[in-house]
Amino acid sequence: PFKPTASAIRVNIMWFLSLALSLTCALSATLMQQWSRQYMELSGHRGAPHKRARVRAYLFKGIERFRMARAVETIPLLLHISVFLFFIGLVDFLLSINKAVAWVFFGYVALFTTVYAIMTLLPNMFLNCPYRTP
Repeated sequence: PFKPTASAIRVNIMWFLSLALSLTCALSATLMQQWSRQYMELSGHRGAPHKRARVRAYLFKGIERFRMARAVETIPLLLHISVFLFFIGLVDFLLSINKAVAWVFFGYVALFTTVYAIMTLLPNMFLNCPYRTP
């Protein structure tokens, strides 16, 4: 009977998690866009200004109550996790095929991770820093 290696199992776990997170982000972003369009459509109907204001306030309370802003902010975080899982899985995969290629790619991943960490820390040190990560 076939028995996959530990490396194959690790790679598949990381890649399938990465794929699932990416697809979740794509679907979530599409849903958020649809909901935002619906909000704009419902809140922009013509009519008396006081009625439009009430409708807008009602819809906005729903957005706050159900924490839509938090849901929108979660999408990039999940996508970043997905990319890191994919990179880790790729390094693990390459190690079993060709160590030289794996180490070169690992160097790239390490550089990318360092830049990502710097972009995460910079806004904490400089409040006007435009670079932000989730």
